[in-house]
Amino acid sequence: YAGQDGRPELIQATEKLDLFYWPGPVASLFLGQMSMNETLDAARDPFLDDETQNEQACEAYFYAGQYALLAGDKETAIRLFRAAVETGVTNFIEYDAARLALERLGG
Repeated sequence: YAGQDGRPELIQATEKLDLFYWPGPVASLFLGQMSMNETLDAARDPFLDDETQNEQACEAYFYAGQYALLAGDKETAIRLFRAAVETGVTNFIEYDAARLALERLGG
């Protein structure tokens, strides 16, 4: 629910997952176990092809933007939502959600 701490549910939902593997770093960000920069870096895995890295980058930028927005950092959120859109991964929901967030934020 809006305005409530969702960490208990996130902890329960991820307790049997290996958060090392994507999209685990996104969950780790919201659990306070990984910084925003670490999450963004985790999206860029040199062992993956360029397309997969770009898709993961789109997701990482979007969720990092959400994290920044929750922390009250609108400027950083706008920058990250723009980066998500700039990936051009139009077939991912995070791309559309980033565009909507930018419209709402006036960015």
